[in-house]
Amino acid sequence: MLLAASSSDFFTSLRASDAVKRLDGLIAYLIMLG
Repeated sequence: MLLAASSSDFFTSLRASDAVKRLDGLIAYLIMLG
C-alpha cells in the first residue's frame, strides 16, 4: 500500500477528520434540538 510510507501522517489526518466529523455531528444535533 502507498499509505504505508506515510502511515503516521495518514492516521493523524484520519484522527483529525474523525474529530471534525464528530464536532459537525454534535453541532448538527444541537441545531436540530433548537
